[in-house]
Amino acid sequence: MRLILAAAENDYYRDVVAPQVDGTQIVYAGEADYPTKVQLFGGARALLYPVQSREPFGLVLAEAMSCGTPVAALDRGAVREVVDDGVTGIIFNSVEQMAGGLARVLALDRRRVREGAVARFGVDRMVAEYEAVYRRLVAGPAEPRDETAVERTDRARR
Repeated sequence: MRLILAAAENDYYRDVVAPQVDGTQIVYAGEADYPTKVQLFGGARALLYPVQSREPFGLVLAEAMSCGTPVAALDRGAVREVVDDGVTGIIFNSVEQMAGGLARVLALDRRRVREGAVARFGVDRMVAEYEAVYRRLVAGPAEPRDETAVERTDRARR
């Protein structure tokens, strides 16, 4: 399988990755803008996400899954909050596990991947969630509930 790398060029890329890029089996596409991402994700069999840092969200995961592309991701940061393990991708504990489990990722149903991503990160869901937050903010603080006799007693003891 051909591997296409799309990312910003940095020291790690130049020192470690670039020597592996042969332009045929391993291709470096550079930093991808929106149309390029859509094209790459839409044509990819999977997104490999071997990120070692504990990234707080991983937008690229949601972007790939929204295109129906299943993900193979290391269990770091918010991956478990973004990937529905076994549905939109597979979560692995190591790069070795990821390499050995890639066939499982490729076997995931792309339609279910997209449906799962849209259900969790689609415009309708996101707008509804933001509106709910705004409504709560506009409504102001919740009314304090009445203390029970036990709570008043406990407070008085302190």
